[in-house]
Amino acid sequence: MTTFWIIVGLISLVLLLVTFFGERNAVWGGLTFGVLMGLIVALVYFYTGRGFEWLTIYKGAVIGVIVGFFAELLPTILKRH
Repeated sequence: MTTFWIIVGLISLVLLLVTFFGERNAVWGGLTFGVLMGLIVALVYFYTGRGFEWLTIYKGAVIGVIVGFFAELLPTILKRH
């Protein structure tokens, strides 16, 4: 795993912790969706002979959290204009 994915993973963890005490929102939905998509991609790789990698699920979860965070910010950005 490269340094980039470690840094982005830590940012995702901070985003999850910040939103943990509030109500569940798009960040948690992004995490769920990202894990599911990462699992599907990892299983497709496994069945096509490329091997199963947990890192694929991790990357899906991280990307899902970040997309969920931006989806959560979208209404506040659009209200300002």
